[in-house]
Amino acid sequence: MISAPPVLVCLAAALAIALLGFALLPPPGGTGSRNRRDLVMLGDSLTYRGNWSGLLARDDVLNRGVDGDTTADMLGRLPAVLRRLPRACFIMGGINDISRDVSIPEIERHVALMVQRLREGGVRPVLQSTLYVSCEVIDGRDINGRVAELNRRLIRLAKENGVEFVDLNGALCDDRGLKPAYTVDGVHLSAAGYRTWAARIAPLVARTMGTTGTED
Repeated sequence: MISAPPVLVCLAAALAIALLGFALLPPPGGTGSRNRRDLVMLGDSLTYRGNWSGLLARDDVLNRGVDGDTTADMLGRLPAVLRRLPRACFIMGGINDISRDVSIPEIERHVALMVQRLREGGVRPVLQSTLYVSCEVIDGRDINGRVAELNRRLIRLAKENGVEFVDLNGALCDDRGLKPAYTVDGVHLSAAGYRTWAARIAPLVARTMGTTGTED
């Protein structure tokens, strides 16, 4: 049997290695593109417990709610959000801060820093109102007084920075706080509450992101 010249053997091996390497390359856009989610929902347990992909009928939503998170915690997690290269980030938090007696100006400062850093990262921030609790909750009326003060500051912050503010309380609450049909315990939302929340933000999501979501 006639052996191939060594030069041809080397060329064939090099070609095989090159073809294998090409086959293993990531698709156009690279790893960052595969990890991208265009819309991030950032918050605490209220955000975490929502199935946002299903509620908004999108497959490009990343749920970054965490049980028990304060706005300081959310701010600390922001670099991980920015690494996902989202187009928009919907922010809602503050009720855990209030329950831990964090001052309203301090909560506002944390949210302002989130807005600033998102914009610097090329991400569109959207502020959502902090939800009232039911007045049946212990100290509910006092908590809601502080929530109202925080929301006034968030509205002003949004106007000063040219970002959207979405009032959720108008749809979910009455003069006694969260409506019974929308809450399971006076603080967290029922399935109907989440559907109402999603319906409230859906038009803005559509204007901001387009009507459908597709994973890169």
